[in-house]
Amino acid sequence: MVRSFHTWVAKAWTSSGEFLTRVGGILVIALGALILYRQFAPERMVRRSQRWPSTQGVITTFRTYCFPSRSPVPSCNLKMQYRYRVAGRELETGRITFNDDNTPDDVRTYRARYTVGQTVPVFYDPGEPTSAVLERTANWKLRYLFLGVAAVFVGALMLLPRIWFYRLGGAPTEVAERLAVRDDE
Repeated sequence: MVRSFHTWVAKAWTSSGEFLTRVGGILVIALGALILYRQFAPERMVRRSQRWPSTQGVITTFRTYCFPSRSPVPSCNLKMQYRYRVAGRELETGRITFNDDNTPDDVRTYRARYTVGQTVPVFYDPGEPTSAVLERTANWKLRYLFLGVAAVFVGALMLLPRIWFYRLGGAPTEVAERLAVRDDE
């Protein structure tokens, strides 16, 4: 195993283009893995928060700002604050769920559900009471899921030897044969 790795490195150094492509492939895979990790982070928080205790809180501020964006769905900024008390300390935060992006539909839902002065259950992390939410949910962002999977796939393709692509018809026969001889050495 170690010898084959050293052989691969030695061959890769002889062709700096292939070596750089493979290093780029590793970096693209790492980027895709990071995107996927961040995509699933809110879901991990949802699972963890199921054990959080709750207390009563009061909504003190509720404002929304929607503005056009380049996507078909406008982006909205929701500013909501609520106060709650934990172990005699009065705290204030504004997190509703474990996602911060809000669509106009989310804003309409929250507007119908929450009003200033309303008493609400607040779920807080007992280890860090300033970390709290009103709803223990998270929405998936499919575009980031697809982006992460695509990056891992493209990075994996970048790790494949060029000869595989050349044999599939991406290069003239004599180039593919010359590379095949070099790769077999």
